[in-house]
Amino acid sequence: MHTTHKTPQGKIKKVEENVLNNSESLTGVVFLTQDYINDVEIEYNLQNSYLIPNFIKEIPENHKPSGNKIIGCISRLVEGKGFDLLINVAKLVINKDPEIEFHIYGEGSHKEKIKEMIINNNLENNVKLFGYTTNPYETLSDFRCVLSTSQSEVQSLSMIEGMLAGKPIIAFDIKYGPSQFVFNNRNGYLIPNKDTLSMAEAIIDIMKDDSKYVDYGEESRRIVLKEFDPDNIMNKWISTFNKNK
Repeated sequence: MHTTHKTPQGKIKKVEENVLNNSESLTGVVFLTQDYINDVEIEYNLQNSYLIPNFIKEIPENHKPSGNKIIGCISRLVEGKGFDLLINVAKLVINKDPEIEFHIYGEGSHKEKIKEMIINNNLENNVKLFGYTTNPYETLSDFRCVLSTSQSEVQSLSMIEGMLAGKPIIAFDIKYGPSQFVFNNRNGYLIPNKDTLSMAEAIIDIMKDDSKYVDYGEESRRIVLKEFDPDNIMNKWISTFNKNK
């Protein structure tokens, strides 16, 4: 289950619900987060759910702090990623510190709408679209931290890559992914969903406190290396297959 069975508006997705409704005819259903399992296990009477996170194919050996005033986001540019909220956050942050920039990398159907929001809010100098990046770790090296205003996630690859690059994460607390690996005042900030003011304050805080920024970034990397170690995850797959021979 690489995606949720409901949209951010609560609409049921037919394909994903079909899997859940017919789980008894399957050997098993694999989920990426425990929160997702907890939500659907009783509702759909799942008896064969397994928790196996995705693993990262490429783990950078080197990472370093950035002195840039850049808040980064790498994402598909689609409606469910909450770019209207990101624009609201950016306005609040820039009012406090006009030197801070928001760099957005990605492509998608919502790109022109995002451009329109940037122009309508006079943010062209501070919120910049850079298109798709083929080298995420090089891109991440410029970021002070990684931001997510997404309204629908299961396990965000861009956040995990940011953690591997030693970056603090600031994300809304949505179902189901961020709370699995973002911990308040440990490796970043998990913000109540759509609380743009608190998110803006978190950005200002991590921007002005170099010691906290470095500590949170190092903890991000430690967390993700432990949680998403390829050998451990491969062992989970092998164990699952062995149980169901």
